[in-house]
Amino acid sequence: MPNVDKESEAKILGGQLTVPFPEVFVYSNVSAISTSMMDIRIGFAEAMPDGKAYPRVGVVIPPEHAVQLLLNIFQQLQVFERTFGQIRHPQWRALQENTKTAIDDIVKRQADMEKAQLKDWEDAGRTVEPRPTEQQS
Repeated sequence: MPNVDKESEAKILGGQLTVPFPEVFVYSNVSAISTSMMDIRIGFAEAMPDGKAYPRVGVVIPPEHAVQLLLNIFQQLQVFERTFGQIRHPQWRALQENTKTAIDDIVKRQADMEKAQLKDWEDAGRTVEPRPTEQQS
């Protein structure tokens, strides 16, 4: 099982930000999403065998972060499948079959943009600590 770092790193405007993981995590196997003109709200809950869902936590994020989160989740799902095997979800399998090249291209373009931003950062005389490639969020 891969080592899970207690910190994750994210690029912000060509810089680097270390984002520590919280002390407590909640389990969620179902979520609900709503959007407004200003933000996206994600509610996480735990669905029980009796058919009830118990809310656990909610997150409000701007659309720009939602896009970054989506890209990071795609990347982490690729890491998960390379490490542990295919995810057994019919809609995920269908999405991958129909968009495999597109998803790979998006993740590659994101990595290329990050490398270019890092080069610009270093060219400006700033130093950046190396970051792990498979534990981003």
